[in-house]
Amino acid sequence: MASVTPARFVCVLAFVYLMAVLYARNVAASDPGSWFFDPRTAYRARYSNKRRTQAENFILAANASTSSRPVGNHWAVRAPRMCIGILSVAREPRDL
Repeated sequence: MASVTPARFVCVLAFVYLMAVLYARNVAASDPGSWFFDPRTAYRARYSNKRRTQAENFILAANASTSSRPVGNHWAVRAPRMCIGILSVAREPRDL
């Protein structure tokens, strides 16, 4: 069994340290108190855009399933059963 040389130990330690720094940078990029804070990525509305898309798809599906039936010479459209609103907060970059 080969013993661990100091050079190999330093290489493994440097690799583990680099992976830890990259992980912390990725996780803490949106935390304003972090050393790794990045305003370019922190203020992206990823979650809001996802929810907006889901809401729009839901509304399209609800509108497509609204039944219409002829009444005399006119089409009567059933009243919607729900009203959906999306609240949002404007995000402004802060100067630190």
